[in-house]
Amino acid sequence: MASATVINDQVYFIKRDATEQYSGSLYKIEAGKQIKIAERIDNNTFLDPSYSIMYGGNSAVFFIIPEDSDYPESDDGIRELYIVSQNNPPFKAMEIDKSETGSCMFSSDAKYFSPS
Repeated sequence: MASATVINDQVYFIKRDATEQYSGSLYKIEAGKQIKIAERIDNNTFLDPSYSIMYGGNSAVFFIIPEDSDYPESDDGIRELYIVSQNNPPFKAMEIDKSETGSCMFSSDAKYFSPS
């Protein structure tokens, strides 16, 4: 499964890792090549509609499973929320407990992001 968006003429997409059942990786297409830019993206980010990757204007959001997590055996719900915005590389915006936040959304101008 893959999910893609275009941000300022740059194509980003997520695909499941063949070796890791519970996470995927974020790639971008540059000069016709796939470049991996983030790993350990929570599969539920794009399988569960409550935690879908959100796109708004020129930004996209995704959740990464923290390195110290033993997900899925003992999932504490903590994820690192990253944002890809315009031509900037992904940056960690905050840690979020997805079991307490429900869905998340961008403002209509895509300048603000908040759990709903």
